[in-house]
Amino acid sequence: MLRVRMAKRGIPLRCLEPGKVEPAANETVRQTVEIRQGIPKEKVKAIIAAIKATKLKVFGQMQDDQVRVSGAKKDDL
Repeated sequence: MLRVRMAKRGIPLRCLEPGKVEPAANETVRQTVEIRQGIPKEKVKAIIAAIKATKLKVFGQMQDDQVRVSGAKKDDL
């Protein structure tokens, strides 16, 4: 039900991070869902490392929850 409502509002379902399922009253269950915004710092570091591994003359820069890639030549990007 939550996924349908979020899809109607244009929120991507990939940003949902489901938690563990807990038992609730009357044989029902409850699950907490976190909404992620941006890219986690661990994943940003992995992306920057992958950019450096390509040996191109570009560099990645971490800005809050985004990765900025810049270089001298437009063709390298």
